[in-house]
Amino acid sequence: MQNYDYKDGLYHLCDAIKNVLPLENLSSSKAPTEKRFSIISGKDVTAQNIADASYLDPLVFDDIYLVTVEQCEEWMAANPDIYVLAKDNQTGRFIAYANLTPVTDECYERIRNGDFIDTGSTADMVLSYDMPFPYNLYFSSIVIHPDYQNTEVFMEMFNAIVDKFITLGDREVFIRRMIADAVTKNGEKFCKLFGMTKVKDSSHDSSLYEITMIPPKFKILSKKTKLLYDYYQRKYNEAPYLFPDVD
Repeated sequence: MQNYDYKDGLYHLCDAIKNVLPLENLSSSKAPTEKRFSIISGKDVTAQNIADASYLDPLVFDDIYLVTVEQCEEWMAANPDIYVLAKDNQTGRFIAYANLTPVTDECYERIRNGDFIDTGSTADMVLSYDMPFPYNLYFSSIVIHPDYQNTEVFMEMFNAIVDKFITLGDREVFIRRMIADAVTKNGEKFCKLFGMTKVKDSSHDSSLYEITMIPPKFKILSKKTKLLYDYYQRKYNEAPYLFPDVD
């Protein structure tokens, strides 16, 4: 029996479980060290990748939330660094993706009001990361194939999203606050896991969640989130005037 400090508990617990799993449970056709899933993120994501992953939407979302591949391409043209995808290395197919889009203040407030669906998002609402700046982020979606839900894919995606925030910080690009329109159980799961606060129910049967990123208010769940937390706290301490309080 073991116990772990709550700040890094999830990280160490997952490692401990992986370490005690018998090797014979692994597929004999693959080396134990070969990863089953690959993450593709940021500017490595192509329009073809998005087209290949588009089959996931109807498996998870109701019709009112479905966007076209053409809309996704327009958003990517405005900012090519908004997607994170997961691929099953055994099948070669994409089995999860997340869309995290920096948006204008006006768009953010429309989302926060609860009567805006991202099928109405246009390219002029999307900001590019071409300047060091505290951005407002719309966590548009996290989609996981039903066959892979409640598996390690969720944490792979979670860690990849945290990695994205850290990488953006290396470019002096910071997320000031983040909002999500949780229309699925996985969406709500991510919001609650990250420590986001429910703002209200939307007019389209979903829940809006929000978090202040700088100064950091999110939960520390792993070494990566601890790195991000400390980094954002340090940046806030250095220049608090760049990150005014938000309601």
